[in-house]
Amino acid sequence: MGPSSGKISLYRVTGLKSSRAIVPSFNDFEVQDDGEAISGRAAGARFFPYTACFETEKLIAVSFHSRESLLRATFVKSELQKAKRLVSIPFAQLQGLTEGHPPGDRPVAPVYVFSAGRSGSTLVSKLCNSVDFTSVSEPEIFFSLLSAASTTKHARGRALLRQVTHASTAMILSALEDQDAVIKLQAQTSAIAPLLLQASPHASGVMLLREPISWASSAIRAFDWSPDYLVGLLETTYRAITRCNELGRPLTVVRYEDVSAQPAEFLKLMAKLRSLPVPDHSGDALAAAMLEDSQGDTDLSRAIVRDKPLNQNNLDDFAKKWEHRARDLAAQGLELFY
Repeated sequence: MGPSSGKISLYRVTGLKSSRAIVPSFNDFEVQDDGEAISGRAAGARFFPYTACFETEKLIAVSFHSRESLLRATFVKSELQKAKRLVSIPFAQLQGLTEGHPPGDRPVAPVYVFSAGRSGSTLVSKLCNSVDFTSVSEPEIFFSLLSAASTTKHARGRALLRQVTHASTAMILSALEDQDAVIKLQAQTSAIAPLLLQASPHASGVMLLREPISWASSAIRAFDWSPDYLVGLLETTYRAITRCNELGRPLTVVRYEDVSAQPAEFLKLMAKLRSLPVPDHSGDALAAAMLEDSQGDTDLSRAIVRDKPLNQNNLDDFAKKWEHRARDLAAQGLELFY
């Protein structure tokens, strides 16, 4: 993955490889060495974090067309993979990366939106953007941080993980020009909710939950996830809520059904978390956003998912396994919201 020197290396992207791993990588791109020197501050302002490699201790960030293009993307990965340039930043040079750019000296204070997937988080991101509450959807960098967190055990590795998490978040907010933007995350990254909140002490978090059978039915149709995977993902979600409570950084738990029924009330919550007033035009904007298919331009559109067959055996199996697991979790003291 790129050179191992301590300098910041700039590359020209010549294409996107057809075969890519699940975890984002430098090797997702065809690149040529640009040969141009670039400062850390320039990298912090002009590039969006894409992935982190803890073996070589490099953060990989890519260029983007505009702030508006990041906000319009249903999933920001599709926008980042159009990058024309790529920069490899040694972890040792992450300090002060965004100095002189928004958020600058102001606290890094994003509102993270977590979920177990198929729980309205994309809708929430679209609702926020409809009233100019800046929101970006599923930055891939957090998936690579999740991968690193699962294997990092020693003290130095954990310290690096917190450093890279904070620097990546600051870079995202700099690209969005908003120090308390909403960052909507992938389902699996609920596991690192405690890490994200610890790395950015001024951050806050919302956890979206959905009635389990309705959630599993949607997930099975959309992704064909197995019953055991679904049970594990839901357990991870509830454990993340519990761990954040134990750390004194509680997540605000919101039910998907409440967002759907009362989007204006949800918007008031987001305004409170961001210390902003609710815009005067929010009623019309919310109504329009609620009518739109939030994933309509993807292969997860309502029409596509609705036409997929439901594996009823898998749903029944999940229902039985989750009933038993939920009983065990409740006996361990975990609060279950359904």
